[in-house]
Amino acid sequence: MADAPYGQIVIDFDNDPTGQLQQPGMWRWTHEAIDVKCLYGHVSVLGNDFDIDDFGNVTPSVECPAEGCDFHFHIRLVGWPGKKENNA
Repeated sequence: MADAPYGQIVIDFDNDPTGQLQQPGMWRWTHEAIDVKCLYGHVSVLGNDFDIDDFGNVTPSVECPAEGCDFHFHIRLVGWPGKKENNA
């Protein structure tokens, strides 16, 4: 089974102290996990310590693991198909 194409994420820009974040981040459901691309293009995986509600809201906030990256926001996965067992 092929991985899904990336979809957009919506970011809580109230938490952007710089006001510089312009482009959307991305997400996709692979055959093994949910990948999230931060606004700077770094890819991370949402593990079982994240919850995704029926509307695609992710809790807790998502922090990019790339060294030096300041991406740390509450996000919503646009186009999320609804709750999935084990979130992955």
